Amino acid sequence: MAWRRFTSYIAVMFLAVSVNTLTSPSVQATDASSPDAQQPRKARLVSRVDTEDRVAFITIDDGRSVTDSMTDFIRDNKIPVTSFVLPEWLKKLWGPTYSTFPKMTFENHTNTHRRLGRLSLQKQTKELCEASRLVTKIAGDAPRFFRPPGGVMNNDTLKAAGACGMPYVVKWSVDTAGGLVNPVGARTTLQRGDIILLHYIPQDTAVLKRVMQMMKEAGLKPALLRDYLP
Repeated sequence: MAWRRFTSYIAVMFLAVSVNTLTSPSVQATDASSPDAQQPRKARLVSRVDTEDRVAFITIDDGRSVTDSMTDFIRDNKIPVTSFVLPEWLKKLWGPTYSTFPKMTFENHTNTHRRLGRLSLQKQTKELCEASRLVTKIAGDAPRFFRPPGGVMNNDTLKAAGACGMPYVVKWSVDTAGGLVNPVGARTTLQRGDIILLHYIPQDTAVLKRVMQMMKEAGLKPALLRDYLP
């Protein structure tokens, strides 16, 4: 009789433990503190902006050579520009040049202009996060966009940008290599939502003037990416 009572007690205890395990919140839902729950979101890759507004976006890279003529043209015409300037040149030219532009944001173009395609996720993240830290320190505002040098990137680049707090990786739909304005594809005119790539090099002052003329002919106005990519 005692043995039967003992086995019955064991059976009841086993059933109670089983029910408690099945209904425990830690089993039914992923712990909010688990590594999977804290994975940063990947950045989104964009080369054009989907908008009904008749705007296009002037973006200028690198930042080593900012001529007086380009500075004056941007400043005098109050052109909104999204700049992807390397931290070294942003720091050196901040006082005399970059801080004087009325409508310019400063984004991430890596810290050392490294091509990212063959770098590990860890190395890409280090490169991007350090650039964001320095740009924030100099300009007082954290970058929201990343542009890979030469457009060279891979899926890890999207992860690295997201891990460093940037929701967008920005390429372009209009190139200006060789001093020519080259929309992607067979078209020869600019369209609303175009992202136009230039560089801070002497010959691109003339290119910028040509871009502004083409925008006027197409009924477009320049705008900041930050006003259209939240």
